[in-house]
Amino acid sequence: MNFSQNVYQIKRKRLAFGRNIIITDNLDWTTSEIIEAHLDRWQIEQQFRLSNDDDLVGVQPIRHWTDSKIRCHLFTCIAAMTYLRRIELKLAARGVRRTAEEVMKDMRRFHSVLSVTEGARKPARRLETPTKTQSEALRAFGYQVDKSGVLQTIIR
Repeated sequence: MNFSQNVYQIKRKRLAFGRNIIITDNLDWTTSEIIEAHLDRWQIEQQFRLSNDDDLVGVQPIRHWTDSKIRCHLFTCIAAMTYLRRIELKLAARGVRRTAEEVMKDMRRFHSVLSVTEGARKPARRLETPTKTQSEALRAFGYQVDKSGVLQTIIR
């Protein structure tokens, strides 16, 4: 077996290394706006990754056969991704730097219990004491859990 290096190709690759060509049809944008939009593409890529997460959005698999049901399924997935992004924006506005995926995973472990007291006609729902990160997320949306385990609106 023989190996050889193509010196010309290696030299061409080294000269091009670390350079990108950005092509856009936004002719009215400045160079810095184009570069900023290019660097922010990770947000779109993250949304596509969320679409593959069965616990959050779950675009695939599509278990529908008619066009109208497929469109409805995809619309629901897009609405879910939009809602997750709104959660992230609301958290960021309140100073909580976490992704919607992290918050949803954390809040899945936030449990409640129904307790029936003697003589009561219906059970009372109590929440467990939230963790620090769960409390941050609740506060960002204007809620807190009081000492007796009841979800309360924070008066601002």
